[in-house]
Amino acid sequence: MNALHRRTALQLLGLSGLAWSLPLSGCEQGDAQMAISDVPRAPQGEPVRSTLTPFAAALLDALPQGNAVMSPASVAVVLTMLGNGAATTTRAELEKVLGSPVDALNVELNGLAQRLVALAGQKGTEVTFWNALWLQKDTTWQQPFLDALKRWYGAGARLADFIHDPAAAVTSINSWSNQATKGLIPSIVDRSMITTDTRVVAGNAVRIKGDWAAPFEPSLTRRQAFRTGSGAQVDVDMMHGMPYVRYLRTASLTSVALPFRHEDLAFIVALPADDRSLALAPLSDLSAVLDGDRTELSLALPKFRAELAQPLKDPLTKLGLVDAWKPGVADFSAITGDRSLNLDFVQHKAVLRVDEKGAEGAAVTAGGATATALPALTVTVDRPFFWAVAHVPTRSLVMLGREEDPTRVG
Repeated sequence: MNALHRRTALQLLGLSGLAWSLPLSGCEQGDAQMAISDVPRAPQGEPVRSTLTPFAAALLDALPQGNAVMSPASVAVVLTMLGNGAATTTRAELEKVLGSPVDALNVELNGLAQRLVALAGQKGTEVTFWNALWLQKDTTWQQPFLDALKRWYGAGARLADFIHDPAAAVTSINSWSNQATKGLIPSIVDRSMITTDTRVVAGNAVRIKGDWAAPFEPSLTRRQAFRTGSGAQVDVDMMHGMPYVRYLRTASLTSVALPFRHEDLAFIVALPADDRSLALAPLSDLSAVLDGDRTELSLALPKFRAELAQPLKDPLTKLGLVDAWKPGVADFSAITGDRSLNLDFVQHKAVLRVDEKGAEGAAVTAGGATATALPALTVTVDRPFFWAVAHVPTRSLVMLGREEDPTRVG
């Protein structure tokens, strides 16, 4: 094997899109060019409470300042998929960053994925959770690695010819992205990422659509002041309603969990007590509000849309994923049987839109509730806040973000 091939890169692709108006389907699409593992998909098992909240908070804090949107679940799936092919210090490094052993995360993420997909079609909920793997054709791959990805992620491996036709591989991967998001994220990679040195690409696409259990009445939406992270004041479209929510106030956060029509999903909004430094990791666990008391309150929440297209190499390196990027040091020998592979990139895209219905283009089920008197509690989200789309049974933060200025999309 020549020096060039010794430096072939393991390409890691993380794709996440949260779409509020798109039809969604199951975990995997068939393909004629597959490296097949015939092991069955593992059953979902009993619910496993998420262990990824510290990772999610640390990754959000490592992103550039300003508005941010991501899917920590999507990033964790892709890292764990490749973690099944990592060994020695590289595997230990991945497990330290994610906060759990790969074997345990396989079980946790398999259960989450199957539970999310099972929500599709229920109470106006639509879900996509797709995993994919592209491998260089005519290369010998370790069967235990292929078996693990089929067993825990339902991901058969598509064969690509990165060496002779990287452009076709780019087209194939972007076509998958476009299909998974119904055009919301039409491309995730380009030729600067996929090269003749690429050997492996792993991907995940997650999308969730849900209607609020009690939609906001559009006629109550009005322009209102919002103080941004920079201290400037802007006018935003502020929705107003009196939903029945879970509520929790701690020394660091005031949080509400706004229910979707399907009780297994909730939209968490959390106002930090001190927003001069918008760091999530030192604050209370966002999912703690899911155990808070139910109450009716007067809620004012901005309409907003957030997008992110972000390489994650620097943020992940800050979290401690260091050796995996280094040729000759990284150990992904459980994929190929040798140490010729190293991590090259992690690319992440995500989008979120919040409005009165909860889901753009989704059917409106009922007008906003009316009342004869205001409830005792009032939460006005008129300054920077954190938000999350949570899977309630497992306390998983499927989507997570930081909103400093609702007038800005990116």
